[in-house]
Amino acid sequence: MQGKTPLTIKEILAAVDPAAGHSMVWFPNDVAIRAVTVREYLRQLPLHPSLTEMVHPTRPRGTADEVVAVIGIPAMAAFAAIGMSSSPKAISRLGDDAVLHAFLSVSEITFTTRDVDAFFGAEQKKAAARTSKRKPSEKSDEVPQDSGLLTLVRDAAEYTARSGRDGFDLSPAALIFARRTYGEVDRDQRISMARAFAAVMGDKNSAESLGDI
Repeated sequence: MQGKTPLTIKEILAAVDPAAGHSMVWFPNDVAIRAVTVREYLRQLPLHPSLTEMVHPTRPRGTADEVVAVIGIPAMAAFAAIGMSSSPKAISRLGDDAVLHAFLSVSEITFTTRDVDAFFGAEQKKAAARTSKRKPSEKSDEVPQDSGLLTLVRDAAEYTARSGRDGFDLSPAALIFARRTYGEVDRDQRISMARAFAAVMGDKNSAESLGDI
């Protein structure tokens, strides 16, 4: 894990238990939040298309002002309300700064912001994140083929089909961990099956690695 920022306890907990309550101490009465599931996120997109920027950025979001300009206060309040089990109106009444903090807090535990390869101990080179050159029309429902939104949907659907567990009921962060873990388990099972077959066919090295079967 050298050279990489380690995952925090909050990030691991959010991935393992998406419904866990996380404290936001700066809010009055110590409000608790939870991660938003893939299904809940997708249901917000027809009402707030700007939320697609969270998985497929087309404009810079390096500062708080840029986040507000790109996502918009109404969309941010709607997203944050899900994680706070509240309503967009109730959150909006607290002011724009509160909406921004709530949005960022819920986003932090919903989407993985760090490379999880270090968590699994695998050293894999990933392509640098690219900002799409194509910005979808705000008046169109068209989704670019390279959209991170399509990737999210495909990942959730694939995990559902392979594992039998509804991937859309997981948060995006939890889905990443679940797919990665399931993939490693599936790979190990395939290797064991291949070695067992080879051992039965007379391969001594495979037989020794498996032991008595």
